[in-house]
Amino acid sequence: MSSGMRNLSVDHLDEAFEDSRDEFSQVATKEAFSDLEGRLSRVEKKLDVFSSALEKKLEVVEKLAKHTDDIEKKLDKVLATFVKIEVNNASTTKTTDVEAARKTTKKNVRSQKPNGSKAEVQTE
Repeated sequence: MSSGMRNLSVDHLDEAFEDSRDEFSQVATKEAFSDLEGRLSRVEKKLDVFSSALEKKLEVVEKLAKHTDDIEKKLDKVLATFVKIEVNNASTTKTTDVEAARKTTKKNVRSQKPNGSKAEVQTE
């Protein structure tokens, strides 16, 4: 074989090798793409499940927030009632203390002797 034929054969083999490598690369790429597509599909399904679960949890949290607001409003009413009771008790106590002081003062005034000393009570 001449060197020209050899070069032609080598070139032919080189081209055949590159063609087969390109075909193999395309097949490998198609397989890889198919595998990635399958994996992405599984990931999407899992994300859908997580999304549904999160939506349900969000609904529960929203219900709890509303319930907490309702409880807070009721506690505000109870607190307001306690404040009114305390104010009423405080004003009643002051009124009672003033009346008791007046009664004590009146008794002391009645029972004093003209010289300012207290009267002695005599029993018969």
